[in-house]
Amino acid sequence: MPGRFPYNSLPVYPHLGPHDARLWNRYIAEHPEEYLSCDYDVWVGEGAIPEAGVGNNVYKGDQRDLTKKRVDVVAYRADGSADCIELRPQAGSSAIGTIITNHFLLEAHLAGLPCKPVIITDKAKADIFGIAEKHGIKIIELGFKPGELES
Repeated sequence: MPGRFPYNSLPVYPHLGPHDARLWNRYIAEHPEEYLSCDYDVWVGEGAIPEAGVGNNVYKGDQRDLTKKRVDVVAYRADGSADCIELRPQAGSSAIGTIITNHFLLEAHLAGLPCKPVIITDKAKADIFGIAEKHGIKIIELGFKPGELES
């Protein structure tokens, strides 16, 4: 299953903020042959189902869509598998919760395509490596480059 975007640096990525885009560009530069293609801002899950009393409100459908979970990057490999990627300049327990949730929902979305959870970060906070290992999550620390702030 190919992604909509080539696996290379883009001037703008759907859904990625500037810190996440910088992190992703660094990862691509350091791992240029890792994937074949990518999808960005992949919406998964059902979203919040509007209450019945909302009626024919024009925003009813938007509520469902806008409350779906979003996967930063789904990256496709040559072997037919994919990675569910969460980008976090500093990864802590919230990154673990996000990747567990997104990976679970993405597996259903991809309907049988093998998929692994991955967090790409500059720095992982204390105590998350054991939790990540227990849940089969790969953490990739790129480290800060000279002149970059830890913000």
